[in-house]
Amino acid sequence: MQGMIYTLTLNPSLDQHFIVKKIIKDDVVYAQQSCLDPGGKGLNVTRVIQQLGGKSRAFTMAGGSCGKLLEEMLHQQSIHHRLYRIQGNTRTNIKITAHDGSHIQIQGQSPRLKAADIKPFFHMIEQVKPRPSYWVLAGSLPQGITPAIYAQLIQSFHKRGEKCVLDADAEPFQHGVLAKPFLIKPNEHELQRLMGKKLMTRNQMLKAARELTRKVDIVVVTLASKGALVVTPSESWHLTLPPVEVKSPVGAGDAFLGGFLFALDRKESLQDAARWAMAAATASVRRHGTANCRHSDVLALVKRVVLKKC
Repeated sequence: MQGMIYTLTLNPSLDQHFIVKKIIKDDVVYAQQSCLDPGGKGLNVTRVIQQLGGKSRAFTMAGGSCGKLLEEMLHQQSIHHRLYRIQGNTRTNIKITAHDGSHIQIQGQSPRLKAADIKPFFHMIEQVKPRPSYWVLAGSLPQGITPAIYAQLIQSFHKRGEKCVLDADAEPFQHGVLAKPFLIKPNEHELQRLMGKKLMTRNQMLKAARELTRKVDIVVVTLASKGALVVTPSESWHLTLPPVEVKSPVGAGDAFLGGFLFALDRKESLQDAARWAMAAATASVRRHGTANCRHSDVLALVKRVVLKKC
């Protein structure tokens, strides 16, 4: 029986993605395609779980004209959610991708909040029913929110017996890992910042991930076109898929996490969950938009995932 997977996005965004022929400095560049999506790691994870047929609900907060548009788009895309309104304007992120794969990404400025401003939001998620199988705590934080917030939430959810998944960066990630979540999913750059050192080879990243399993049950490291590592205290695997045409890499890591949790919640083995994750991420990059995949595409790709022990 499937449970419910809840995601938490404290700093959502509107994601504007432009496709151009070539990025040219100091000149006008015309978009050949564009798309606008509600963004934020947790929202993306919920979208993918729903696309695969799983049960998920996103909890987020938004404000201003951008926040109003974000809420409208969540309804349009049938993303199950509960949204808390805040003061300040939700950020907009912009990504420009050229045909040769080069890109520019601009992260918009987050709203500034005080702890008292969002106390009712945290009360809401502590009281929500039914309680979930997993909490996904993901993404950056608005200005003014303590970087220890993920650690505090993990400790609170642990007391209820709820598993926590953490996908963050920098100081919030460092604090959160110390609270011993069930699973973490850094990319290679986030892993280096977490460990405080350069990790130039796959073996160095594998060693770092193994060190982290002293605190975390499962460490997943996404490596973009080089695949992914899945590491537990007793086993580790490297996942790859044959190369595909990339139309939008935005949210691929979130698609990976959505596929992984979708399969775990269905009681699939860890190896099969990893295959679902890799297939979901690959299906996502083949389509325009943010963390956007079709169930039929994922099913076709699952069989092609190569999983090797390392």
